[in-house]
Amino acid sequence: MINIFKSVWSFIYPLTVEKTSSHFNSVLEVRIENGKYVLNAANANYSFGSLHRIFLNAFKQTTIGERPIKNVLLLGFGAGSVPVLLFDEFKIDCKITAIEIDEKVIALGKKYFNIQRFEKLELICADAYEYVLKCNMKFDLIITDIFIDDKVPSQVEQVEFIAALKKLMNPGSMILFNKIINVENGMASLSKLQKQFKSVFDEYDVLNISGNVIIKVVS
Repeated sequence: MINIFKSVWSFIYPLTVEKTSSHFNSVLEVRIENGKYVLNAANANYSFGSLHRIFLNAFKQTTIGERPIKNVLLLGFGAGSVPVLLFDEFKIDCKITAIEIDEKVIALGKKYFNIQRFEKLELICADAYEYVLKCNMKFDLIITDIFIDDKVPSQVEQVEFIAALKKLMNPGSMILFNKIINVENGMASLSKLQKQFKSVFDEYDVLNISGNVIIKVVS
């Protein structure tokens, strides 16, 4: 619970609550911003800040609440923005299997964001790339939000990984693949990723949302 003084002050100036690091992230910082906890890495928001708004926008654009979703695979859990949106905002009655590689991120999620309250959330500490290649389940919605700081690991942008995602799709299911577009990687990186998707899927769409692109595929 955030006290009233800190909540009000955070609308003027963000307050750092805890700053730490992990094997995967040189900086992990929980702050109070605009009256709520957020989790940031060194150069990117991991949960409940800009990332939360990006997925809220994406879910609205894809009319997520109207889709028959019972089984979700979330690759890159962070501190739980996506489950909060699906369960609380859009009231979707589904099971979420979430994969997060960083144990420290999971610990911060439990400490500050009460992620353990979701009964239909299965949170697994594992490498998303390895999990997908070994997984034999099917899903109605697959969300790929895999970042180390503000970079998407190169292996999850390869054809092998994208093809493995396709095998996990139920008929009528959807993939949403999140990627930051910045000065360093630019449009060339996006173009390369699109070519990889084109080699696996006949059709896909690109959603442009606040400096991010989300590649959408519907089976």
